[in-house]
Amino acid sequence: MKFLIAYHTKTGNNARLAEAIAGELKNHGVDVEMIRVKPRVEVPIPLVGFQGQLRMTAKLKEDYDISGYDRYIFCGPVWAGGVSPVLKGLIGSSGCLDGKKAYIALCCLSPAVGAMNTLASLLEAQGALVMGKSRLQAQEAKNESIFVNYVKDVVEGCLN
Repeated sequence: MKFLIAYHTKTGNNARLAEAIAGELKNHGVDVEMIRVKPRVEVPIPLVGFQGQLRMTAKLKEDYDISGYDRYIFCGPVWAGGVSPVLKGLIGSSGCLDGKKAYIALCCLSPAVGAMNTLASLLEAQGALVMGKSRLQAQEAKNESIFVNYVKDVVEGCLN
């Protein structure tokens, strides 16, 4: 089974999360690749909330080929209650998720229920089967015990 972890990070929290999930999956003998998805234009942190509130979709720095994987994990921030425009851009342009299983794992400061549901809807519109969705608050990510348990829960959800 081949996994892709596609992540967007602004502060490094989701990079750390994606790397930890990849490490745990590898401990289970899973073939994992990671892609850091970048916008064509980086937006300063004070303005990212506006992108979230306006439900924008970002143009990406490059065309990412995310085909050829069995399962997907999408990690990213929530900005002002909205999905990362960068992840929206990736999912909207993917065209290869039909019948594939996907998991949403977000590390963020904002409440994430609406963002997780929006992301799940975007994935389902591309034909993906959403296996699960969860969020870790950025403050919780600083507690190593909570962080490790969260990563294990995500991996368990992805392997089932």
